[in-house]
Amino acid sequence: MRSWFFNDAFQFQTDLFSEMIRQGSYKEGPAEIMALQFYAPFYTLLCQYDNMPEKEDEAMALLMAHIEQFASLYQIRNEES
Repeated sequence: MRSWFFNDAFQFQTDLFSEMIRQGSYKEGPAEIMALQFYAPFYTLLCQYDNMPEKEDEAMALLMAHIEQFASLYQIRNEES
């Protein structure tokens, strides 16, 4: 279970951010730290809201706010004229 929820997910995120950095869509930085910063809130929310379907909207709102904040820090956005 640990491998599936943490090790595999963390490695996937690290590889994903490495590739996004390489392609120039994300700022330069250590992909492992980006993966940790991105995935830790997912895992925290999973633990916090597990078996609480009545709080799904609350959990999703927090998750979306996290994703938007993360993108504002690392994503390189092309400004269109």
